[in-house]
Amino acid sequence: KIVEQRGAVIYSDIKVTKLRCANAFAKVYPTITENKVTVENTNVTSPILSIKLVAANGQLLQQVRMPANISSINLSAYSAGRYVLVVETKTQSQSIMVSKY
Repeated sequence: KIVEQRGAVIYSDIKVTKLRCANAFAKVYPTITENKVTVENTNVTSPILSIKLVAANGQLLQQVRMPANISSINLSAYSAGRYVLVVETKTQSQSIMVSKY
């Protein structure tokens, strides 16, 4: 959403970018959200054990177990800002930046 100086509102196009990363095992979407983020396990051989929501100052806000291959994290209780989702398996972790507006 872009608000021009004279008050007109314009919405930008939504673009999808796929990054190839050998260590990526989780898909997180949307990364810019008002309340909910979905985490999907993309590696069937290594289940996701937990998801941590960490504030920009490093404070652990929430930690949940991953009950299935797809799970959601609710951000509605938190203020607008940037957060890090740390997704962990038994042998590795992946950090994804998410923004709440």
